[in-house]
Amino acid sequence: MKKVLTIVTLSTLLSACAGSALTNSTSATKNTSADQSTAVATKSDEVKTNIARKTTNEHLPSVNLNGEILFKAVSSEIAFQRGNWHSGYATILSLAKDTLDPRFARRAAEMALSGKQGSNALVAIRLWSELAPDSEEAIQYYLGFIMLSDNLAEAQPIFEQRVRDTTSQTRGLMIFQVQRMLSRAQDRPAAMTMLESVVGPYMNMPEAHLALAQATFSNGNSVRAVEEANLALQLKPDSELAILTVAQVAPDKVLAKKALTNFLKSHPKAREVRIAYARTLVEQKEYDQARSQFEIVLKTDMQNITTLLALGLLNTQIGDTKMAEKYLINYVDELAARPDENRDNTQALQILAQISAERNDIDGALKWLAKVGPGEAYFETQLRRAQLIAKR
Repeated sequence: MKKVLTIVTLSTLLSACAGSALTNSTSATKNTSADQSTAVATKSDEVKTNIARKTTNEHLPSVNLNGEILFKAVSSEIAFQRGNWHSGYATILSLAKDTLDPRFARRAAEMALSGKQGSNALVAIRLWSELAPDSEEAIQYYLGFIMLSDNLAEAQPIFEQRVRDTTSQTRGLMIFQVQRMLSRAQDRPAAMTMLESVVGPYMNMPEAHLALAQATFSNGNSVRAVEEANLALQLKPDSELAILTVAQVAPDKVLAKKALTNFLKSHPKAREVRIAYARTLVEQKEYDQARSQFEIVLKTDMQNITTLLALGLLNTQIGDTKMAEKYLINYVDELAARPDENRDNTQALQILAQISAERNDIDGALKWLAKVGPGEAYFETQLRRAQLIAKR
């Protein structure tokens, strides 16, 4: 059975478990300083798609399309199409200032982004957001570029207003959104200070402490991250998000496991917490206990492909080929019934083939290998098929 075990590595076990253990809201944002030209190019692609497609509820002025405006607009487009982005940009931006029409400012932003001119794009986007204060698209682009600039302070009034003006039911989500946006800032200390200021009035909300926990953890301050996560849990003892954050920022896996275990004692139906607990057990190579936890999870959703794959891999690692085969077959069948472009059955098929080969079921092994489709493992699979055919 050693050959079977060689297929399965700890990393594959963790990848099977990690899918639903932590939501995006609790993922630690380990940001590096983004290269501005790359960010500008990315924004350019987004704007090209969105500008051509989106119509937002903007404040549109009553402006007659006279000959002068039409001439400048057409001249701007001609210059831009001929490769003179700056001339086209300057003309269309002046039109935006003269007419107060946000659509011209948005077009100027597109031109600057096409030329990978971040500073010019920011000027146009700033004007666009001023002319269309109700445009979520304009605000998102404006905040995105501010995060990459040296003018981070410009964003604080906007963040404060967005958190203040939202409803009490959605304020927590807005706080998380602010934290994620600030995690992209180049000036991390300034971003941390701003986040503390923005969430300061809402420290009675667990989301405020969770946002601070994520930010401090990303900045390497694990001590404060633990403190903030525990404060969130104190405010809402039944919060799965809070306990997941506590486990995430814990200085070692032993403390994380203890926190998750204690939570599950009083909240046994907390599915995501149990998955996180099982993942922690896998990381500590406690495979039997991890298998037990995933079996509990599976009872709540017998067709969950992530859980089926995790159990298949765990049983393979443990050496229980009978149960491994059962779960992997179920995984392959469920994936065939409900295709998912983010899922690949190759690993499961290879393990099933190996299990069959180990018990001298060559035809069974060939059957599984025949199901492997084109991809990175295809050539390797064909070699394995040839070897098995030669053994007949």
